[in-house]
Amino acid sequence: MSSAFDFEGFDPKESLNETLNQISRFVGILSALGCIFNVVVTICLGKSKYIFGKMVIILAIFDFSSHSPLIFTSFNQTSSRISCEIIGSWVGFFGFGCSVIFTTCLAHALYQILKDSSVDCVEQYFKKYVVLSLVTGIIAGTLAASLQYKDYHYYGNGKYLCITRHYDGFNWRSLLIVMTPATVSIVGCTFYYIRIIRTLKILNEEWHWGLLVYPLILIICILPTMIRRLSQLVEIRITSEVYIEISRGLFGAQGFLNSLAYGLSREVYDALRKQWCPNRMTESIDKSVSFSEIYDDETQIRENQHTIN
Repeated sequence: MSSAFDFEGFDPKESLNETLNQISRFVGILSALGCIFNVVVTICLGKSKYIFGKMVIILAIFDFSSHSPLIFTSFNQTSSRISCEIIGSWVGFFGFGCSVIFTTCLAHALYQILKDSSVDCVEQYFKKYVVLSLVTGIIAGTLAASLQYKDYHYYGNGKYLCITRHYDGFNWRSLLIVMTPATVSIVGCTFYYIRIIRTLKILNEEWHWGLLVYPLILIICILPTMIRRLSQLVEIRITSEVYIEISRGLFGAQGFLNSLAYGLSREVYDALRKQWCPNRMTESIDKSVSFSEIYDDETQIRENQHTIN
């Protein structure tokens, strides 16, 4: 029995890739704007002088590097073999490797703040966080470009799409470039996120959740894609187009969701209201405790630590 889609010239795989291209373009633009928002807000509110403000800016830059190729390679005017297979591939996977590892480092830093009751430990780890993330990103980007992980594929009728290159058999390239750093990050973020939540429950203190959901966002965004990549490695194909489209959308939405979590957090919201509407601030808002104030108040953190012990 013939299907309504069984007509000459129709390629369901091409149609899916075009849909994924449109999704990449849309979420890529949102994520890029979200990254810019985080950088601008952090600097304008004076939070860039604090260690976690610096980490927010660095993570936004890594996320921007990861998502920007999704935008350029999805437009015919800016897409080419060089932009797809070399520049976009290197920049995109450099940003991806840096982003997932640095998010894990952020989760570790948040936990250390609660565990050691001092921001000094995070400042000691800061350079190591950056170096570890950069090394991972450079390796991932270099492997992606040198092994031509992306393919500038011609579909005919003047149509070119930048897609992940198809490989027969065990795709060890995907294992090295994507799966390894992503798996390390998912495991690390899950571990530290659980420990952070447990510690916060013991403290029974109200903390702002802007940065605390960053590790959770990473897990939500990349886990569906990692499940699909893992199934491909063991030669189990996920054929659901809806699942593939959702996983692609989430994979490219990390920067946007990070900006929502950060921009809608009470700390940033209160700071923006205080800057633009100072006369309308209530007494309860003025007395709210921000991350930066907690970092400066060693006495309060140590009192919380006594509660844990």
